[in-house]
Amino acid sequence: VEEGVAPRAAIAMPATATSVSPRIGMIDSQVDVTHPSLVESRIESRSFVPAGAVTPEFHGTAIASIIVANSDSYQGLAPSAEVYAAAVFQEDKERGEIASTVSLLRALDWLISSEVDVINISLAGPPNRLLEAALGRASEQNVLVMAAAGNGGPVARPMYPAAYETVVAVTAVDTRNQVFRLANRGTYLDIAAPGVGLLHARAGGGYSASSGTSFAVPFAATAAASLVKAQPGKDVMSLLYQSAEDLGPPGRDEIYGHGLLRFSGS
Repeated sequence: VEEGVAPRAAIAMPATATSVSPRIGMIDSQVDVTHPSLVESRIESRSFVPAGAVTPEFHGTAIASIIVANSDSYQGLAPSAEVYAAAVFQEDKERGEIASTVSLLRALDWLISSEVDVINISLAGPPNRLLEAALGRASEQNVLVMAAAGNGGPVARPMYPAAYETVVAVTAVDTRNQVFRLANRGTYLDIAAPGVGLLHARAGGGYSASSGTSFAVPFAATAAASLVKAQPGKDVMSLLYQSAEDLGPPGRDEIYGHGLLRFSGS
């Protein structure tokens, strides 16, 4: 197995975390559900990409495995979770991997109607009014949305959807609790989680290690979704912010937000 930090080695998990079955939505690329670590997992996939488009699988497979992988050799954070995986990315010759606004909006609608507890969004880009409005509607229906803070570096401008008020912005730290060197910074950051050198399933088979704020989002999403199940009706994010380990300057700051995520209260 490739060198890297397995998800369960990256964060302390309470014994009860494996017993709850949260419903977690993700908006990402396709997931390779034939990967040995995901064959036993409960993943419902739907594609919102135009017919005939070339669809990448690397990123979605990685994120899904961190959440819900369930094999002897590799376990995700919540092997018993139900994952609803909305694929929105397609390959574009000039621009690389892109997601249209229409596919994002349709994916959000599907996840909300599937009654997920939390939505994990691992994309970051410029502001988008239609997406902002749709995320506002998700928030009104008490669906927690979490997104990657962005990998633009310390002086980059805010990335969206993470920078929207209704979205929890997640940044990444390494095993020494130092912030990922390419992570965005700003007042919109909410919480930090492991996201450097993380071991995950690789589409097509095998495992890889990757770094980035998007790899930290599934930790926050799984923790929040587990709390929603364990303590229904509670303000889950307040609980997670209160229990976070303060890093960097005292209190909330532009590097770590409220601090390092802890799986608490379950």
